[in-house]
Amino acid sequence: INNFKDHISIVITDNGKGFNVEKEQQSKSKIGLKTLQERVSILNGTFKVVSSKRGTTLYFNIPKNA
Repeated sequence: INNFKDHISIVITDNGKGFNVEKEQQSKSKIGLKTLQERVSILNGTFKVVSSKRGTTLYFNIPKNA
C-alpha cells in the first residue's frame, strides 16, 4: 500500500498459475473480479488485473477525495 497526497495505490501479487483475465471478467457465474471492479468504481478509482503462468497482480488506485 502506498499513500500518496491525492490517492492510495495498492498492489497485490501472487505466484500462482494465473488465469485468463478476459474470460473470467466475461463469466456470468464468477463475480469476484466484477465485484472488485464495481467497488473500485464506486470510489472513482481504477482497477487492473494482470495474469500469466507466473502469477497474478491486482492494481488498485483510489483517489482520496472519493
